[in-house]
Amino acid sequence: MDTQELQVKRVCIVGCGSIAGLLDETPPDIFISHAKAISAHPGYELVACVDVDSERASTFASRWTCKSYLNIKDVVESDIDLFVIASPTDTHVSYLKAIIEAEIEPWGLICEKPVTNDIAELAEFQKIAKKFAGKLVVNFHRRFDDSHRQLKAYLSESSELGELITFHAKIGKGIIHNGSHFIDLLQWMYGPIEAIDSQHSELKDNDLLGEFAVTLGNGVRGNIQTTERAHYGLFEMSFVHEKGIVEIRDIGFDIQIRRSQPSSVYEGYNELAVVHKFEGTLGRVFYSLYEELLISDDYDRSSVANAIDGARLLLECKERYQGC
Repeated sequence: MDTQELQVKRVCIVGCGSIAGLLDETPPDIFISHAKAISAHPGYELVACVDVDSERASTFASRWTCKSYLNIKDVVESDIDLFVIASPTDTHVSYLKAIIEAEIEPWGLICEKPVTNDIAELAEFQKIAKKFAGKLVVNFHRRFDDSHRQLKAYLSESSELGELITFHAKIGKGIIHNGSHFIDLLQWMYGPIEAIDSQHSELKDNDLLGEFAVTLGNGVRGNIQTTERAHYGLFEMSFVHEKGIVEIRDIGFDIQIRRSQPSSVYEGYNELAVVHKFEGTLGRVFYSLYEELLISDDYDRSSVANAIDGARLLLECKERYQGC
């Protein structure tokens, strides 16, 4: 990329937790936080961070060499091009509103998922999305990962697997937070979701844990199982087609397609064999997000509309559970 013709974007990160960059000690070529990707990219400069916890804000600012603030109102009048909202979920909309109401018209906004825990706030986020004229992304980061994009292209361009029959997912933690990644991935690859229903769940830390039935707009049904008891990163899923299976394992670093072929053991039967494996590129996905946002006017705008639709379905499911 020729960065000489591009103006370096000044960035403020709001919320100084792990995904913002507080704990990112990964190898140089791995980017799993906003701060590390921004600091490594020649098109951006991290100049400020905001957190209500003064010690955390100070530690973050020292780690990433930027200025710390305790209140976003103290920074909105600064010359900031891009705000990254990486604060706790229940503060996302209030921070976004503060930026919009300041009428500073930044170049871009990135909001961590999910956009809100409160269905009443979802309408507020929708208003912000309609009003904001700059670049707006909800960070369902797999959309910007090369291997997931290759998989999506394969599914769009090839009919060798046949129609989708069903799908299954096993995910660590709750469906609204971690599970929202799967809901977005499902919409992105296979189309709109009609309904999400709790089959057996419990409310914990303002999220739902348990088993859920998901119905796509075309009538295809599948299920999601979520748990907090797994002491490892759990994000495993399979999409069962007529002639094969798409499998995403190891939180997305291992993506492969197994297709039906005549069995080598049982005459007259078919078995599954791996026919495609996609290179695991998820470790660079945050850098890829910032790269695309900077150089492309045709970035993935559908992340916002899908985020609103997915959040509505998940929060309606939570409301139904609470009303039982």
